[in-house]
Amino acid sequence: MYERKLIDKILDKDNLDQAFKQVKKNKGSVGVDGMTVDELAGYLVLNQDYILLDMRMTVLSWLKVRCQRNES
Repeated sequence: MYERKLIDKILDKDNLDQAFKQVKKNKGSVGVDGMTVDELAGYLVLNQDYILLDMRMTVLSWLKVRCQRNES
């Protein structure tokens, strides 16, 4: 249960907005995909729902595997 609360805090919109603002303030460098911080802003606006859902589902699947290992 603790892990889910932590995921909720990490994926909270305010937390993610703050993280993005910090990257922008630090003039974050281009990523491996070649996207600049300014390009990232538009990409996030268009894809944020999908990205958040994908991140949540990925983490929850990891937790499920971890729980199954602990039960063995």
